[in-house]
Amino acid sequence: MLQKYEALKGGQVRNLEPVLNRITGVPFHNTSKFNFEKLKGDPNHLAANLKAYIRGFSANAQDIIERFEFDKHVAKLDESNLLFQVVSRFAEVDLHPEVVPTTSWGRCSRS
Repeated sequence: MLQKYEALKGGQVRNLEPVLNRITGVPFHNTSKFNFEKLKGDPNHLAANLKAYIRGFSANAQDIIERFEFDKHVAKLDESNLLFQVVSRFAEVDLHPEVVPTTSWGRCSRS
């Protein structure tokens, strides 16, 4: 999906979201080059990199992210020196679509 995104961005297709969602097979995508393992690999820049990862999600996921004020939670966890522990725990969880039930993913769309 990232390769297709890089090839298409800045091109004639203005709304890449449907194309990228079709590639992922779920109603959202993330264009960030980060994943939880990569985030853990740079603990000195974890908060900034995690925010970049979060900003990489598609618009429908951004609605959810904004509603739960993830930026504020990331800042609080970083200030409390707990962010690395939380990211490390998430890195242990397999969130691949073949593992996580997709029955409720349709509810991720904008309302």
